[in-house]
Amino acid sequence: MIQRPAPRLLAAAAAVSLGLLAGCGDSDDALDDAEATAESVVDDGAASEEELTEEATDLVEGTSVDDLRAAIDDDDIATLFEVLDVAGFDDIAEAESFTFFAPDDGAFAAIDADLLAELLADPDALREVLRDHLLDQTVLAADLPADGTVTTTGGLELSFDLSGDEATVNGIPIVRTDVTVDDRGVVHVIDGLLLEE
Repeated sequence: MIQRPAPRLLAAAAAVSLGLLAGCGDSDDALDDAEATAESVVDDGAASEEELTEEATDLVEGTSVDDLRAAIDDDDIATLFEVLDVAGFDDIAEAESFTFFAPDDGAFAAIDADLLAELLADPDALREVLRDHLLDQTVLAADLPADGTVTTTGGLELSFDLSGDEATVNGIPIVRTDVTVDDRGVVHVIDGLLLEE
């Protein structure tokens, strides 16, 4: 079962996510604005701890964020789990089988600070971005299509280049493959975000 953090922790998660950007040369002003936006959304619109607990109890039993975290077991994926919590992303828990392309910390650090702030302030938009990383079937690395495309649950078409030393999806390096989760799904770690152009 997915457990969502208390409202104050949502602000902390947003701040930690954005903190990665500060180390990558983004301006302090942009970072402060992004953190203020995220904290404002949390303070103005977050449910109480009791409501969040009730909502979590109602979720279909399945693969939780904690199951993903345990399977991946990589400190370089910390931001993703904070983003999953902020978004309230439960699609994986409800899926019978899945493939998830998990962005590493570098993927979040590389995107524009304003874009990240907008996503953190809009959980619906953030969930749509995460759905563009999810397939509704289990596809191991050996079965990724070298020709043609596959479509994510969010409607994004993914194409793969498996010809070189480093496989890519939509031009983004796949840095780790075939992390199995609960015999129901598989995770491939990628060094970028799959975004609509």
